[in-house]
Amino acid sequence: MIVDNEINDTIVRFLKSGVKLHATIDAFRSGIILDLPHVYSTKNRNAWIDNRPPSGVFKGNTGRHAISISACEDDQLDADTSAYF
Repeated sequence: MIVDNEINDTIVRFLKSGVKLHATIDAFRSGIILDLPHVYSTKNRNAWIDNRPPSGVFKGNTGRHAISISACEDDQLDADTSAYF
């Protein structure tokens, strides 16, 4: 299993200047797969919400541009079957 911390450490954190990352994720638990510091939520009045961890660990990058479009929010499961419920 690859967890969001590893993806952030490998792909997001070290984006080079001028690089834009656009990720479209369709996975069972894709909500915050890039582990970005802010998340757009349609549940929360269509607003950007703070997604930084309480530990204070830096999850962003140094001014680069990263966007993730995922199949579900963090507290949801993306499944095309009812076998898991």
